[in-house]
Amino acid sequence: MVQDNFRTFLVLILVHVFHKDNIHFLHFLDMIKDNYRPAALQTLFLLVFSIIRLICREMNNYVGHPALINTESIQASTSNIQQDSQQYGTAFQEVGASNAHAPQPNGPLHMDSTHLVVNQDVCLPQSSAVLPPDPVTEDTFHVWIVGSSMVRDAFYHATDKNLGLSQIGGVVEWKFKPGLREHQLFPLIQEMSTNKPLPYLIVIQCGGNGLGQAPLGHIQLQLKQSVESILSILPSTRIDWSSIIPRLYYRNEVNHDKLEKDRKRLNTDLSKFCMQSGGGYIRYLEITHNQEFFSDGVHLSHKGIEIIVTNIQNALFTFCQTDILCYPQ
Repeated sequence: MVQDNFRTFLVLILVHVFHKDNIHFLHFLDMIKDNYRPAALQTLFLLVFSIIRLICREMNNYVGHPALINTESIQASTSNIQQDSQQYGTAFQEVGASNAHAPQPNGPLHMDSTHLVVNQDVCLPQSSAVLPPDPVTEDTFHVWIVGSSMVRDAFYHATDKNLGLSQIGGVVEWKFKPGLREHQLFPLIQEMSTNKPLPYLIVIQCGGNGLGQAPLGHIQLQLKQSVESILSILPSTRIDWSSIIPRLYYRNEVNHDKLEKDRKRLNTDLSKFCMQSGGGYIRYLEITHNQEFFSDGVHLSHKGIEIIVTNIQNALFTFCQTDILCYPQ
């Protein structure tokens, strides 16, 4: 069985690594990485996975544009892979025969410092993520902020609709749809791509309205497919995930604690997915379940929306001028 799977894995590498659209192949690699057992075999695949992901990412970014290849970015990525290979090599040596069938953990998964903790709002380790596009060097670049009523409220709250980015050449486009659901995200951005200057970066605020209305797995799948579709039409754009904030209650909620856990899992999953695609993650750690942050239990108060605007603004300056992937770190 393992030999058959390994043979399939090698065939898919040969088929997809020379194909322009590598996004679905990267998703396949994620599936392979997460499901291979025993632990020793999984660590071997993780090493291969890191190397292939680098190849796919560079080809996806620069197919048809060989002059744009950034050798410093490739060298930095290679350095990260060398570090990962040392880590995986050490782990491989430590796996004994008695661990051939590693037990699955019960309850929330807490991993070591090189991995995500899936039930908390944490950032993907820098060494585990794909390098983002180079910091902006053009005289003018465009940023899109897309989302639901939270984006609308942030737009009306912001004194400077350009969030101060004019001083570094940035132009901000806001697009909001109150009640935005995950299946409406890609059509919204696809429409923008037909009549707006193409963006260097897109901030996405979506997913919260679906919690309690659809299964978590369905929401995750639709959002990942939306990100993949966006990258297929805007391959040089960076996608930054804006954290879904807490709510005092959800529409039609039965178990509030469960929906809050789903929200955290969704943030972890989608921020990781975006960061592994060269994007970033914006968090709002100051916003809690305290009533002072909300006007009605769902929408934010003046104090809450001020935090949103400030963090988005600071994150955009950080992402456009550095290779930092998560704000605040």
